[in-house]
Amino acid sequence: MRVVVERIKNNVIGDKIDPKAVLNLDPGLGVLDAFFANLSMILVSEIGDETFIIAALMAMHHPKSIVLSGALSALFVMTILSTGLGRIVPNLISHTNSVATVLYAFFGLCLLYIAWRSDSKASQKKEMEQVEEKLESGQVKIAARKN
Repeated sequence: MRVVVERIKNNVIGDKIDPKAVLNLDPGLGVLDAFFANLSMILVSEIGDETFIIAALMAMHHPKSIVLSGALSALFVMTILSTGLGRIVPNLISHTNSVATVLYAFFGLCLLYIAWRSDSKASQKKEMEQVEEKLESGQVKIAARKN
C-alpha cells in the first residue's frame, strides 16, 4: 500500500493523477495490432502451404461450403492448439529461445544436407515421369467417360 501511495504522490500532474504512470501500463501494441499481426502471419504462411492446395483440389470435387467449413474448422483447432502450446511450453522450458534456435538450426542444416546430396536432374526427371504417368491415367479416365 505504501508503494502505491508513493507512486501516486510522484505521478501527480497539477491536480490530476496520471493513471498510466501509477499502474505502469505499457502503451505498446494493443489487441487490434496483435489481431492484424496474427492474421497477416497466417495468410502469408498458409497461401503456399500444401493445405491450401489440397483445399483447392478438394473444392473441385466436393461441395465448396463443406470444404470451406472443414478448412476453417481445422485452422481454428490448430490456432487454439498453437496458442495453448505457446502459453504453456515457455513456462515448462526455461530457455525457450535457445531451444528454438537450436531446433531451427538443426532442421535448416538437415534440409541443406538433403538438398546437397540430391541430384537435381535425376529428381526432375523422376518428377516428370510421375506427372506423365498421372496425365496418361487421367486421359484414360476422360476417354472412358466420353464413351
